[in-house]
Amino acid sequence: MKLVLSSLLTFVFLFSGCSGRQEDVASTTPALIAAPTTEVQGNQQGQMRQAAVVVAKPAQYKLEEPQLSEPLAPITIDRKIIRNGEFTIETKTPTEDQRKLAGIAESLGGFVVTSEFQQSANQSTSTVNVIVRVPSANFQKATDEIRRTGLRILHEKVSGKDVTEEFVDLEARLRAKKALEAQYFEIMKRASKISDVLEVQEKLTEVRTEIEQHEGRRRYLENQSALSTINISLQTPTPLVTATQTGFWASIRNSFGDGVDVAVTIVLGLIHFVIVALPITILILLPAGLLARFMLKRIHWSKKDAVVPPTE
Repeated sequence: MKLVLSSLLTFVFLFSGCSGRQEDVASTTPALIAAPTTEVQGNQQGQMRQAAVVVAKPAQYKLEEPQLSEPLAPITIDRKIIRNGEFTIETKTPTEDQRKLAGIAESLGGFVVTSEFQQSANQSTSTVNVIVRVPSANFQKATDEIRRTGLRILHEKVSGKDVTEEFVDLEARLRAKKALEAQYFEIMKRASKISDVLEVQEKLTEVRTEIEQHEGRRRYLENQSALSTINISLQTPTPLVTATQTGFWASIRNSFGDGVDVAVTIVLGLIHFVIVALPITILILLPAGLLARFMLKRIHWSKKDAVVPPTE
């Protein structure tokens, strides 16, 4: 009986020992297997980091046209209209009306650009040309005041040109070019080579030139639409031709006057002929006559020498 019990205890002990070794081996084996796997994964992650570092290196710089990240907001402006006027007015006192036109322009917030006075050769007519500029809002008032100047209006022309569309287009172009200029500045900050900086600088110069051209055109349109230009010509009345007198004595007087005019014309013509012919006579005809006379004398003397008297 004791022998049987001892055998059972020995068998149980051996079985428990074998199972413990298997558990140790089982627990150790995954660790041993996991260790190389972890090392491999670490190596793979290191290689991936190296690859990422290689990819992150900056490639050769190449300038490309920058694009706007978002569309520009719509532009809303007031209507821009260029108004001009031309007037030709008949008046007896052009100089006084000239001062009146200057007062009209100044009272409406404008000014006189040029003022020119002209008079005919016979002083029968005189003309004054005045160019004034007034705010567009007061253009109608200015034309109404000008129409009341002088005796009558000989010529009138009023024109208007709507430049709102062109002005809006210029504003949009300016905003786009300025945004493009800002992007070029950012690209220049990131450029690392001198050649890249020079290339960006050339692009910036082109954009700046276009911006200045658009700004100049915009200022011109703003000035022309804000101030209207009016050209005024003041003329004195044309004198009427006096009626010719008729009758016997009038005909005699006219004939005598015509005779005097003809006589004066003939005398002046003779004087003119003498004055013109005198230098020609002194400088050309007189030397030519003296030379011809001298040559004739030489020929005469040579003929006398050729004649020999007969000998006895």
